[in-house]
Amino acid sequence: MKQITPYVALALWKKKPVFIRSASTIPRIDLSEQEKHVLRMHTYKNKLRLIVFFGFASPEKGVELLFDIADPVSDHIVIAGEIDKGGDYYRDIMRRASLNHGRERPALRLSSIY
Repeated sequence: MKQITPYVALALWKKKPVFIRSASTIPRIDLSEQEKHVLRMHTYKNKLRLIVFFGFASPEKGVELLFDIADPVSDHIVIAGEIDKGGDYYRDIMRRASLNHGRERPALRLSSIY
């Protein structure tokens, strides 16, 4: 408690400090080398980079720009979060994912984590 301000020190006077550990809400799993290889082959689909967006996908966050930034040859895009599947934004994301431009587009996998 040496690095706190005098006002905080006064508010905490005679209080017992308790450390509350903060941890990830995503559970840790341990995989064998073979399981890692299978998961990578399934997820990357022979791509060099995996681009993952975590969170609620909305127009304010500009998730659709990932399709302009990603290289269709080497990138795989994953949206790990919620997206309103009945909305115009979802349709725009799906349209961008399916555009061809004469070459393969980045793969899109929608995953919901609630």
